[in-house]
Amino acid sequence: ITLSQILFIKSADTYCELAFLQDHKINSHLFRCSLTSILKQLPINSQVYRCHRSYAVNLILVKSCAGNAAGLQLSMKSLDGIVPVSRSYVDTIKQALQLVPIAC
Repeated sequence: ITLSQILFIKSADTYCELAFLQDHKINSHLFRCSLTSILKQLPINSQVYRCHRSYAVNLILVKSCAGNAAGLQLSMKSLDGIVPVSRSYVDTIKQALQLVPIAC
């Protein structure tokens, strides 16, 4: 799996689900580790940002964002669902999205 294939990482207790695109399909793998430990293993220049206590998202694959500081949500390319952004990460995500060439 390359960094450009990662859609999001979702944490639940001591497990993390890594959702990624492969051959135009969404696949996922389950890992027994924390979200923090996975993010520490990624390169510093990756576009995968933590956006919630339970989510990290690949900003390159964000299709759009909606909401305000109290309830920002990210829509992902090739994914019908949304990824939440908690209030403490709204400013960081908005600044990072300005660096990524998308319509947000």
